[in-house]
Amino acid sequence: MKMIHSLLLATIFLSMTVGASSSSEVRYGDAASARVEVSVLYIGMQCGREEPDAQASWVKNAIELQHLYDKFQQEAMSTIDFDRERLVLMEMGLRPTLGYRLALMNSRAWIELGNVEILLEWIAPDRDMMVGEILTSPCLLLKLERGPYQQVRFSDQSGVKKAMLVVPE
Repeated sequence: MKMIHSLLLATIFLSMTVGASSSSEVRYGDAASARVEVSVLYIGMQCGREEPDAQASWVKNAIELQHLYDKFQQEAMSTIDFDRERLVLMEMGLRPTLGYRLALMNSRAWIELGNVEILLEWIAPDRDMMVGEILTSPCLLLKLERGPYQQVRFSDQSGVKKAMLVVPE
């Protein structure tokens, strides 16, 4: 009887600890970690990158932002406070067909050891999918809160690093 009672208590304890550790939000680091809000300002399929490799670049001021909007033939979508926010253009690189795109996986990124990792979904058409044969150059224009970080890393859904930026002074 004591053995059954002990097993029952052990089962209850394990179920409580497993339930307490599961969460819908993935968070790395300790309690001192800070988060950065990330949002998408623009999603494009023809962003002009002619090389096949991915690239991330800072958009440092309103003039650079207006040049991007002109290049994408878009109206300015919102005002940006460059003293409180940073903008990054993340480009997938030149692709041979339609069906490629980028998507932000989480609107929160955690600062850990001075680094922020932004997870992006790198979407490609299935091999047997019929797609139009036209060169594309997918990109995302992302807005990040400024914070105590020195580097921003961009990784795909498998955790493969695609690009990295050092925060400008």
